[in-house]
Amino acid sequence: QRYAEANEPLLVLTDLDLKRTLSDRRIFYNTLEAGGCSSFLPRMAVVNHDGTGPPPTVIERRDHIQIDRAILLKPLMERPTNPQENDIRIYYKRSTGGGCKEIVLDCAAENAEGELVKHSTFLPEGSLRTKTDDKRSFIYEELLDETDAAERRYRKRDRIRDMAYQIVPGMERRMVSRTSSTIDYEDDADISYVSDLSRMDRKIVIVTTASLPWMTGTAVNPLLQAAYLSRGRPKGAVTLVIPWLDREEDRDKVYGKLKFTSSDEQEIHVRKWLRESADMPEEADPESGLRIIWYPSHYYADLGSIFATVDICKLIPDEDADVCVLEEPEHLNWFKASGDSWTSKFSHVIGVVHTNYKAYASAHPAGLIAAPFISGISTLMVRAYCHKVIKLSAVLQTFAVEKEVVCNVHGVRSEFLREGKRRAEAALKKDGASKESDRTCAYFIGKILWAKGLDRLLRLEDFYKDCVGEHFKIDIYGDGPELAEIQRAYHGRSSGKKRKAAVKFISRASGIFRSKSSDSIDESAGTESKLGNKSDIAQKIKSAYQDIEPLAIQGWRMNPVPAEFHGRIDHAILTEQYKVFINPSITEVLCTTTAEALAMGKFAIIPVHPSNSFFMQFPNCLAYNNKLEFAANLQWALSHEPEPLSEHLSYQFTWEAATERFIAASAITMREGRERAKARKGKLDERIAYFHDKVSKQLGSNSLSQLETNKQPPGKSFGKFIIASVLFFGLLSIVLMSFSPPSKKVLSYFVDMEVFSKLLKIA
Repeated sequence: QRYAEANEPLLVLTDLDLKRTLSDRRIFYNTLEAGGCSSFLPRMAVVNHDGTGPPPTVIERRDHIQIDRAILLKPLMERPTNPQENDIRIYYKRSTGGGCKEIVLDCAAENAEGELVKHSTFLPEGSLRTKTDDKRSFIYEELLDETDAAERRYRKRDRIRDMAYQIVPGMERRMVSRTSSTIDYEDDADISYVSDLSRMDRKIVIVTTASLPWMTGTAVNPLLQAAYLSRGRPKGAVTLVIPWLDREEDRDKVYGKLKFTSSDEQEIHVRKWLRESADMPEEADPESGLRIIWYPSHYYADLGSIFATVDICKLIPDEDADVCVLEEPEHLNWFKASGDSWTSKFSHVIGVVHTNYKAYASAHPAGLIAAPFISGISTLMVRAYCHKVIKLSAVLQTFAVEKEVVCNVHGVRSEFLREGKRRAEAALKKDGASKESDRTCAYFIGKILWAKGLDRLLRLEDFYKDCVGEHFKIDIYGDGPELAEIQRAYHGRSSGKKRKAAVKFISRASGIFRSKSSDSIDESAGTESKLGNKSDIAQKIKSAYQDIEPLAIQGWRMNPVPAEFHGRIDHAILTEQYKVFINPSITEVLCTTTAEALAMGKFAIIPVHPSNSFFMQFPNCLAYNNKLEFAANLQWALSHEPEPLSEHLSYQFTWEAATERFIAASAITMREGRERAKARKGKLDERIAYFHDKVSKQLGSNSLSQLETNKQPPGKSFGKFIIASVLFFGLLSIVLMSFSPPSKKVLSYFVDMEVFSKLLKIA
């Protein structure tokens, strides 16, 4: 009583009052509110199941819970009204990962610091106990949204909600300065429930842009990744969605001699390769293994790519729409048909970026314009349709800083690892004694294109000759449209052919100019020129130049490079005959052949480049920064034996390790979810997806028919694609990048498509 008279508290409770008040949290809160302490209470609502009040209607939304007419924003806490019950739940917003965390205090056990032991588990969204437990009553209280704490620090309500964290087990904050915007929580490293792919109950759908027998990275790697993810999971848990080319001429262009009349026949080929080449018979079984869905598609030669002709989302049953992996998400969505958004249908969408389309666009004649806009559109597509973005290497552009991670999620086939194990065992039998090998020939394998670094290899050959006195021998495996030109550049011409070609060109050119000289005399006499104008002369000189086919200036070299071209071959066949692999390419995202060579226990001589960062951890990777380092590495590799791969390093190349990296890279931690919510980019991503769907609906089925190569001259379709890219990116920049109130009017103006449809017709 004396304390109350001296301090004038808002509320005084006697021992008898406390016994009754603390027996029920509802009574405790009502007592505080009646005593004038309502300003210190968090926003809350009560769900009664014990007859003390009518049971309200409870609806859970992505960012809030509605209890009758009261709306409580997430994150919020659910706890029983009985204070003797020690199980509580924390519900999170969808933007921070969703789901809820259940925390149970073990009153019979204490840790070393004298605190009660806490047991916590993550549960999926929709785990409200009011729907399953009709015998207990619960109180729902709003908690402080830490993403706004720094900006609205001095508001009374925020201070009160902040105080609530101090009494929630498992959510204690460390002391931070008042000026700091970073808050650490005990659950920062926990993986959100919705992004945890290690759970065996998840249903995973992998969508890609190519299929076997097209031996490209987007056909082979997704197939193997899906097969390894299906191991240990229930039947039908993993589905691979791949394209079916429904036009026969497309199948002839892409698959060559292999003929398929239906998707069922092609599926038999895919499963046969998975069973025999990948040695995965259980996963290849159509009854108990991997499930395959085909979507109709067309191949467009101008872009060298396959595009779907339907909305792929509609082909996937709703009961399987849990986790979606988009292989090349930008490619899949450039011409996406109108329909459901990936992020609205699936709870977690992961994009795996394979290809550097910006680099390819830069190499095009219109690259100065095309590259930045294709880069911009790719960024928008990835932002709109992915929750997490995995880039195979850092050479790729930035899509969404808060979403992306750089990680190699691919492995190599088992036969490469078996060769590496054989080499390691052979090296151990020699007791580590190194001897100079008689295998003095290096090799390269890949698509025969100048862009694959073969021009760089030619310059390295010349520099090596300047240093050593002779070129190094190299065997080149592969095929490509530039094979004849590259082969001529390496081998040059024989002296007789060079002399004949030079004489032929000089005689043809001199004949043209003699004709031109005589025509000038005739013109002075008033006669008409027989040769024609300057363009005709240029055409005739070009014709004479083409007759001798100087496809590469290196074709005139006097000393041919000792390079042998052997055509296409499976890399797994090249085992004992080589120990040095050379790949000078810097245009790759992540070179599969380099990984295969290192897995086989060979030396790999590659340039220091972001695309090769993953390979730098292996001892047999000899990286160089300049030509001199290349020559030194090659000399050392030719005179030494590769170091045997340890079990740990060899495991890094396996698909088991790649699957573990993929699961880890796909996860979103609780801290990452809070940082995303603080960035406030979720609404922007939804706007992009919404506007893109409106564009697709306006274009309808004609969006891809504009790219038909058999109806337009070569290059015209790519020009239309560039125009559409510029238009689309420009409009999205105007509409979506502005968050001012007038932007809503602009958005509604363009969504009506009145102006946009006219611009599309112009394009």
